[in-house]
Amino acid sequence: MNVLFARLKRVLLLKWYSFILVFSSILYGYQIIDQPEIVEQYRVYQVISTVASPWMLGLIFIGLGCIKLVGIATDNLVMKRYSVVALACVWSIFCVSFLFSSLANTVWIYSLSITMLAIGIAMREV
Repeated sequence: MNVLFARLKRVLLLKWYSFILVFSSILYGYQIIDQPEIVEQYRVYQVISTVASPWMLGLIFIGLGCIKLVGIATDNLVMKRYSVVALACVWSIFCVSFLFSSLANTVWIYSLSITMLAIGIAMREV
């Protein structure tokens, strides 16, 4: 039992930033699906709402987050690499869309932070 606990602790500490990325992405995707009016009505989402529906955007975040989580759990390097690169791309698209929104906002800073987190994780996993 102690060996299992020690291994879980080690994985958690080593993958802490990956877990932050995974859970942030999954929760963000869930929130978009659960509250579609956020994407449909908030002006800050004007640019991104023309690309896909709230349902599709939410599924992208949840799906990529889950793939990354399974990759961590199974230590599958291919899943971890591709999902983190995809998450970095999706978050960077959101960052740019928020930055160039017609409404002044600070949401682009949050998405830039998550993008930078994903890029840092990707650089360490190569």
